[in-house]
Amino acid sequence: YYERSYKNFYKVLEKHKRFISSLNEVTRIVVIGHSLSKVDVPYFEKILEVNGSPLDIKWEISFLSDADADRIDEFCRVLHINSNQAEKFKIMERLQT
Repeated sequence: YYERSYKNFYKVLEKHKRFISSLNEVTRIVVIGHSLSKVDVPYFEKILEVNGSPLDIKWEISFLSDADADRIDEFCRVLHINSNQAEKFKIMERLQT
């Protein structure tokens, strides 16, 4: 599993550095259908690093199950995203509206 999910962070970052740098004024991030695995944390850390006001970013993160919701909580803890910055939502409920 690890070898299949491993991403060379530095190689990907170099390839997309212009795009990532353009995220310096992002104020809202919506995450839909993402596993938020440990392997993905460095990418989100980089977005926060280049952002001028990371504490002002509002996060909307979808989930399907209680296990997903727990993973979101851990993701927010690791990235120091405050509870007032993050909203979890059930994807199926959002799709029905």
